[in-house]
Amino acid sequence: MLIISMATTEDSGTYHCAAFSEAGVASSSQRVLVIVPPNVDFIERVAQQDAVLDCSNDPLPPATPTTWLFNGSRLAVTSERSAVLQNGSLLVQGVELEDMGVYMCEIGEVNFTINLTVLGKFR
Repeated sequence: MLIISMATTEDSGTYHCAAFSEAGVASSSQRVLVIVPPNVDFIERVAQQDAVLDCSNDPLPPATPTTWLFNGSRLAVTSERSAVLQNGSLLVQGVELEDMGVYMCEIGEVNFTINLTVLGKFR
């Protein structure tokens, strides 16, 4: 058994184990992927500021698709105010009261939840 304490993304890789005895040899290989969630779970922005919601896909391959949900519904990120950045993060330009809520980022089998609070005066 292999135990990696305080695993980091640098511990990701393929691990090999081999056992030798009079009965023969047994071996196994396992791929380990260590995924560290973003440090920010709660974000506050003043109305009309831009917000970047971090959903980094490192160490997943860059081509891994990123899906964003807003308050449980799939988010259309092709509007003029929002876009998915190359690293999978979501840019919301000029946040408004209607942008406040719970965002979920899905990268492969991994989910990140970010709560966005919008402060200030609203139109």
